[in-house]
Amino acid sequence: MKTVITEPLINVLTAKRIYLRPHFHHGNAIGKTINMINDVHMESYSRISEQSLSWSGSVSIGAFSYVVQGAFVEGCDIGRFCSIATGVRVMGKNHPLDRISTSTWSYGHNIFDLMKQDFDVEVKQDRKFGGDKKTIIDHDVWIGEFATIKRGIKLGLGSIVGANSVVTKDVPPFAIVGGNPAKILKYRFNDVVIGRLIKSKWWEFNPKTLARLDMTDIYAFLDEIETQELHYDYPKYNLKEILTRIEKVNEII
Repeated sequence: MKTVITEPLINVLTAKRIYLRPHFHHGNAIGKTINMINDVHMESYSRISEQSLSWSGSVSIGAFSYVVQGAFVEGCDIGRFCSIATGVRVMGKNHPLDRISTSTWSYGHNIFDLMKQDFDVEVKQDRKFGGDKKTIIDHDVWIGEFATIKRGIKLGLGSIVGANSVVTKDVPPFAIVGGNPAKILKYRFNDVVIGRLIKSKWWEFNPKTLARLDMTDIYAFLDEIETQELHYDYPKYNLKEILTRIEKVNEII
């Protein structure tokens, strides 16, 4: 379904505190035509380009995370407080490695239908090999420009991926990785601090609580956050559903 980004839509998004550009605005999105294919689930204060609706796999993005225009991260669950730079790409669907052929012959819907139509045969297929597994980007992950991420892996909490890296396997929490293939270069903090950060779940707290804490003083921050119990549920919206409702209203008008 093709639709145009309109000013009424922008007003609705702004009221819900979801944005199409990283710096909490919508840039030049008004007037853009997009083809709505997939769902985009957004928490308030998250930012992702309108082009994400045209990707072939659905995506979710948490509060205070952003994906810069030019990134292509279909089929991802993205946590809160993540920073994803331009040119970042999640690889396409995997192919099975333990079959006679890696071709879609053994699992593709379209091939099955075409062979039935042209030759009246049903191709023996097994579509259960996990080729479309979700890619998980945990909270507080930073991915540098033009990094490539293998589909189906997990980037752990607080991890950092260097620019132009090719990540082919899971990244542990708070690890900094880089290179092709990406390797662990170091960890952001020592084991004690990492353990306390994981246990704190600071990304779940009310913005009012976080706003008064100094994130530059790690130990003071942890000492304070560990005394708090003010967890907060951010509102969550489906961008596709919002656009669809606006379209219906426009048709009525």
